[in-house]
Amino acid sequence: MSTKNFKSTHICGQHGANAGNSRASRKFIASQIQVVLKVRPDLRAVNIKNDMLSNFVIKINYSKAWWGKETTQQDLFGDDDETYDSLRLYESMEHATNLGSRVVIDADDGRFRRLFISYNTCIEGFIAGCRPLLFLDGTFIKDRYRSILLSATGYDGNQGLFPLAYCVCDPENEVNWKWFLQGLWTLLCVLHLVKNYKKTMKDFGHKDDDMKELIAIDHRTYVTVMEYSPERWANAYFPGIRYSHVTSNVAESFNSWMRKARLL
Repeated sequence: MSTKNFKSTHICGQHGANAGNSRASRKFIASQIQVVLKVRPDLRAVNIKNDMLSNFVIKINYSKAWWGKETTQQDLFGDDDETYDSLRLYESMEHATNLGSRVVIDADDGRFRRLFISYNTCIEGFIAGCRPLLFLDGTFIKDRYRSILLSATGYDGNQGLFPLAYCVCDPENEVNWKWFLQGLWTLLCVLHLVKNYKKTMKDFGHKDDDMKELIAIDHRTYVTVMEYSPERWANAYFPGIRYSHVTSNVAESFNSWMRKARLL
C-alpha cells in the first residue's frame, strides 16, 4: 500500500507569488466590483487592488485594477469614445427639443476639442432669480482623457448654487478659457445682461502705479481693461458690497457638489 505525504507549502503555478497577475482577468475583476462601483464611483484602483487581495487572496498589479475599473465603468455607464461620438446627435436633439439652449461643439477635422453648453432652463432661471454674479473655475473630469470642466456658476436668492454654463475641453489653458468666455460673453450679450460702459483714462487716473505695471507687463491687456469702468473689475472702486461675495468660494463649492459626477 503506497504512502501519501501532505505538504503544506504549495509550489504549483496557480498558487505562485505572481499568480494574481496572470490568472485574474479584467472581466473577472469587473464582475467583482460592479455592485460596489455603482454606488461608489470614487473607488480607486489601489482600493480594488487591496480588496482583491483581502477577499480572494489574489495579487493583481495597479494597471490591471485600473483596467478592471475601466471595464466596469463602460458596462455601467457606456464607453467614453462612443459617448463623444454621440455628441453631434445630442447637439441636434438639444436644439430641436429644448429651444433657447446653447450647445456648441468645436472639432478639429472630426476630432472633438471642446464643448460649450448652457440649457435654456438655466438661462431663464439665472435671469429670473439669481444675483448678477458669476463664479468661474475649472476642475478635472476623472476620465481616461483627463478632460477639464470649466464652469460659470450663479448664486440664487436662496443661497443656492445655480449652474449657468459649462465647457468640456482638454487641459486648462488660456486658449480654452478664452473660448469658453467668448461663448459666455455671447450668451450674456444676446440676453442683454451685459452693457458696455467706457471711461477715459482721465476718469480713472492713468498715473496709478498698478496701471503702469500692467502696461509694462502687457499693453494689450491694459487697453482691454481700460475699455471698462474700474468698478467692473476692481474691488477698490466698486460702489457697494458685491452681494456679500468677494471670493470664489461658490466655485469651489460647485466643484465639491458635483464631485461624483466628475468621476463618470
